[in-house]
Amino acid sequence: MTKKKKIIGISVLVLGVLIYFLWIFPTPSHDRDWDQEQAVMPSVQMKADNVKITNMRDFYIDEAGELVPHYIDHIYDLKDIEGVDLVYVRFSDVAAVAHTFVTFRFKSHPPIAISIEARREKEEDYSPWLGLLRTYEEIYVVGTERDLIGRRSHIREEEVYVYPGETTPEKSRELLVDMLDQVQALYEEPAFYNSITNQCTTKLAWHIRKISERSLPRSFKVLLPGYSNEYAYEMGFLQDDLTFESLHKKSYLDPSLIDLDDPEFSSKIRE
Repeated sequence: MTKKKKIIGISVLVLGVLIYFLWIFPTPSHDRDWDQEQAVMPSVQMKADNVKITNMRDFYIDEAGELVPHYIDHIYDLKDIEGVDLVYVRFSDVAAVAHTFVTFRFKSHPPIAISIEARREKEEDYSPWLGLLRTYEEIYVVGTERDLIGRRSHIREEEVYVYPGETTPEKSRELLVDMLDQVQALYEEPAFYNSITNQCTTKLAWHIRKISERSLPRSFKVLLPGYSNEYAYEMGFLQDDLTFESLHKKSYLDPSLIDLDDPEFSSKIRE
């Protein structure tokens, strides 16, 4: 073996050992100096058809343009659920990059938006590579549509689409309950985020597979959130009486047409 090959071999071994220790030794924790938007974990209490969600996020922008932290508690009647919609957010020019989450509609309650995210500390930037090495904890952000959707479309000026779901109220309820069970599990015991297995789209697919009556084929479109909207359409989870291109155009949330502080914000983004 040449000297050059030995150096390469040793380097690969050292890198492998480093990755191994980075993977094995860290332990997840709730006790860190968290980024303001992810500082408070939501919790859930279920009893029969009622669910109480504590610390639903409802941040807003005040008249001075400052972000105001605000949390609410709400009791929902699960018999009142109508359906679930998919929210798709483009924040990069890279086709494979996006963020997806879901929002549950009710007949006489405000919607529940749930976003699966990497929980970051203050001044910490997100990196998908570091997300493979147990760098971030996992958090299910539960909040209002004005916060989780509106601030992305109106304040951050990201490209937001709200796709109408094609799921029955019964299946929507199953999905919501399964996700809220995980919200409470993370409240009680922290877990690590992972850029492949525990990111926004793969974890959402994990929940859907648990409550689905049919098997869902594996696809790179789940691993790459930028293609997750196409995958959801192909699997029949979105409104399918239009072509995907037409549905995509129809689902765009145009911030110039809707006031973020409009009391009817949730209904108007679906008009």
